[in-house]
Amino acid sequence: MLSLVTLNASAQKDELPDGTLAVELQANPFSNDFNTFKMTELKARLWLNNKHVVRFALGFGMDTKKEDTGWNFDSREGSLKGYDIIQQNGTSETNFKEVRLTVGYEYHLAQSGRLDLYVGASAGYEGKYYSGSSESTESWARHGQGSYVPYPNTGSGSYPSASGYYHYPDETREPKQVTITNTTSSTDYSKMSPNGDNNEHSIFANVFTGVDCYIYKGLYIGTELGISFKHGKSENGSYTRISTKTVTDDGTLTVNTEEVYNSATGRTTYRDRLDFINNKSTVSPAVNKSSSSNHLKIYVEPAIRLGWIF
Repeated sequence: MLSLVTLNASAQKDELPDGTLAVELQANPFSNDFNTFKMTELKARLWLNNKHVVRFALGFGMDTKKEDTGWNFDSREGSLKGYDIIQQNGTSETNFKEVRLTVGYEYHLAQSGRLDLYVGASAGYEGKYYSGSSESTESWARHGQGSYVPYPNTGSGSYPSASGYYHYPDETREPKQVTITNTTSSTDYSKMSPNGDNNEHSIFANVFTGVDCYIYKGLYIGTELGISFKHGKSENGSYTRISTKTVTDDGTLTVNTEEVYNSATGRTTYRDRLDFINNKSTVSPAVNKSSSSNHLKIYVEPAIRLGWIF
């Protein structure tokens, strides 16, 4: 954790009077993309005396990630009975927010010249909140055989199958019947992301050691190394998907549905937005995300701190 703090003192570490208050802004700009605003923390350190310091921190971070999705399927190669061509394109957006509240204590072991060495402990709450949306379009062209003869037929333009013969109108064996299905979908996610990440609430406890090095007229840089234990619990999420499907064969059929899914129950409810008689509900095995987890890790935070002492 790289620290940069403004003090009303020289580079030599002077003994701070009791009741001294420092306010720091800690930010982490190290990100692999420009959409991420990593955890930023506002911290206050209160010197009870030259050895004992209490600190309070409020952290906040957010991240927006957009992805393009899509795939193609073509079964023409080697097919003599008809084939499918499917093209799908889509986008998804994941919104992530993180909030952290921390209280802690520092015991300053030694001050020598420019250096101030301390150990401490802290505890707090961390919340991770997910939401998102996705849009997709799919075109499915099913090319069927010209006609089907369910009994042996060795005539021109026919080919044997397991249960009979597929007969094509000409020697090219090119299927002539085409069914086109176009589907557009819009999905909103609550307490979960399109990738399946769910909201999580955690409590944590840290023990750490740190050192501040005063470099010039009240400025110092510093770092902290610690061990963190976290106990977290995830929430169940849900999504609502609106889909419009148009099937063109001899005629045209349009279906507009609303699909609602909840991971706690595994229940998916389908509502026909054009014909309310066809509503139905299905239950799949519940993917209950309301579970607990424990994590223990060593950490060094690559953050920048900027602060003022009052």
